[in-house]
Amino acid sequence: MNKKIIPLLFFAFSPNAFALDAIDLSSSISQSSSRIKPNENISYTATIANNSATTAVNSKILFYLPPRNVSIASLPSDCMTVGKNITCTVGNLTNGANATRTISVSFSKT
Repeated sequence: MNKKIIPLLFFAFSPNAFALDAIDLSSSISQSSSRIKPNENISYTATIANNSATTAVNSKILFYLPPRNVSIASLPSDCMTVGKNITCTVGNLTNGANATRTISVSFSKT
């Protein structure tokens, strides 16, 4: 039996986005499947892009997984976890630059 995918939350930000030199960041996320069987892996790919003239300093992509019934299958080496929260360090993004990070998770039946 296939289950609908439980959405996760994600954010992309740069600390200097809150300064007077506004940083115009855009972000998107996609998933490898719209349905999954229990204990199968699904991948989420998040992209952050800097659309401003100013460099976005120390940018990060954050994934917030549901608290239950999900386990992390794989992460890029520049990502770390605290509980079900995943933080991926992107670093500095110059004007027009973008970065992508893909994580893989598995949803259990219960």
